[in-house]
This record gives sequence, structure tokens and C-alpha cells, in this order.
Amino acid sequence: MIARTDLPEVEVVYGKIAKRIMPFLVLLFVVAWLDRINVGFARLQMVKDLGFTDAVYGFGAGIFYLGYLLFEVPSNLVLERIGARKTFARITILWGLTTIATMLVTTATSFYIFRFLLGAFEAGLLPGAVLYLTYWFPARRRAQMVGLFLTAIPIAGVIGGPLSGWIMGSLGGRVGLANWQWVFLLEGIPSIVMGLLTFKLFTDKPSRARWLTEKEKRLVLEDLEADYRNAGPRHHGLGDALKLPRVWLLTLIQFCLTSANPTAFSGAQHRRCDLSDMRRSAFGPYTGTTLPFCPSLPGLCRRPHDDWNVLESSCDRFLRAGYRNNVRSECRCSVLAVSTNAVGRYGRSRWHRAH
Repeated sequence: MIARTDLPEVEVVYGKIAKRIMPFLVLLFVVAWLDRINVGFARLQMVKDLGFTDAVYGFGAGIFYLGYLLFEVPSNLVLERIGARKTFARITILWGLTTIATMLVTTATSFYIFRFLLGAFEAGLLPGAVLYLTYWFPARRRAQMVGLFLTAIPIAGVIGGPLSGWIMGSLGGRVGLANWQWVFLLEGIPSIVMGLLTFKLFTDKPSRARWLTEKEKRLVLEDLEADYRNAGPRHHGLGDALKLPRVWLLTLIQFCLTSANPTAFSGAQHRRCDLSDMRRSAFGPYTGTTLPFCPSLPGLCRRPHDDWNVLESSCDRFLRAGYRNNVRSECRCSVLAVSTNAVGRYGRSRWHRAH
């Protein structure tokens, strides 16, 4: 077990680990999120070119989550068996290829198939990343690392808006491809590149990290082992999990988050813009859709009241941007923000009473 005098030293090592693995992990999620939401931009012209109805598009956009739901757990089981490096490389390359292949869609059936496959391949990243972080960080640091990882969502919104807006407004008709086809092509390529880089840059566990000294490996492994022992024996079961009120509260929060994501926003927002709007403003209809994900930021804050300061300032800028009439989206954001804050405060108070 790590001596008390070694604790500051091991914290320095965790800082070194975070600087090494977190930027690449965040970037992986950024490209994943871009490939998930670009269908919202492509819709503006895609449904006209292919003759899709709103029902066809809506079902295709939504079937993504069916594949996501079915393959989350199996993907994590594979990760535990073969390691994060091979798992993340495999799924990143596959969802990049699937995104590019979506440019070849001609029928509703092919659209459904590619969206389902995209969800199946992306399913392993978020739960896999959370599992991966348990290999590197003790419980006292994991919330901050997960919060940092989830900042990829608003980052992707900020990047994806200008990028997709520019592609839709500028590249239509080049080399015989429609603008929506360019969106899938150009935003799928980075995923394949990231997948190839994963083979070279990713490390499965601290014991295999060549960039850590033997002493640093020993400090981290001993601390992680002590953290695991301190957690005590734990029984895991689906039935037991479904009996926990906190599981249902977190499920409700995730439901609000998913309901307010850019895919859901796209239909309402696209009805208020056209390609000329996108040329004038590269941010297009997605300018305000990163707000629902701001509650992930409190995990990075050091003071309890910082989360409300972040949300208050974000909401203020959001309202001044001209979205006052979007009552439904504001309600989703409010429910999500309040629920997330409640979970954080409830969990923190229970933790303090237990310790």
C-alpha cells in the first residue's frame, strides 16, 4: 500500500497520465459526435434529393440509438478481453467507413442500415472510455476525468456547426457529388485517421505504458489496488441495479440529454434556414445546441456553486442569441441542468456522510 508521504507523488503521476491520454480520448469522442450529428446538416438537401419523407428521415436518425443500445455491453466485454487499443481502433475505423458509405445511400432501407451500423460501432466508445479510465485513475479522480471527456460533446458542436455549414454551402456539385455527400465523405475521413493513430498512440494499461518510469508504474498500480480494496466487496447484477432509485434518476437525465441533442434539434431548426443562411453563417442551425451539454462541465469545477455560474452565463448568452421562443428546448435544458445538479449534490452529501 502506498505510504502517506507518497500520495503527493502519485498525484503528480496522475497529472502526467491525464495529459497523455485525455486529449486523444477527447478527440476520439469529438470525431464520433461529428459523425453522429452530421446527418442533421445533410438532411437539408438529402431528403429532397432522395425523396425521403420526414418519417423516413426521423426513423433513420432514430434507429442509430437501437444499434447503440444493443451493442454497448458487448463492446465493453470485447474491450475487457482484447484491450482498449484494439477496440477503439476497430470501432473508430468502422464508424468512419460507415459514415463515408452513407454518401452512397439511395433508398430508405440503405439509409436505415447505415444508421443502425453507425450506432452499433459508436456504441463502444462512451462506455468503453469510462471503463478505460478505471484502469488509470482511482475513484477520487474519475469524476473529473469523465467530466473532461464529456466536454468533447460541446466541442464537437462548436466544430461541427461551422464545418458542416461550410461544406453544405460551398461544395455542392463538386466532382459530381451533392453537398450532403461531401459532408459524409469529409467528416468520415478523420475517424479513419484517428482509428489508425489509435494503434500507435494508445496504451491499454499503466503496466504497459512505456512513457511511465518503473517507479511511476509501481505508484499507480499500488494506489489503484488500494482503491479497489477500499471499495470493498461488490455484487453486480442487472436486477439489483434496476432497484436503485439513482439508476432511474440518471436514466431520466440521459433521456433529457438525448432528447435535446443536435439530431432532435435539427428538424425544427432546419425549417428556419436554407443554404443561403448557411453561407452567411457557417454555424448554421446548430449554434445553440451545445447548451444541453453544459451540465457536463460541473465535473471539472472545484467549487459547488461554479456549476450554476457556468449554466447561468451560458443560458444568458443562449437567450441573447435569439432563441427565446424555443420553449421546448429550454425546458429540456432546464430539466437536465437541475437534475444533474441534484445528482451531484445528492451524491456528494451521501459520500460525506459515509466517510
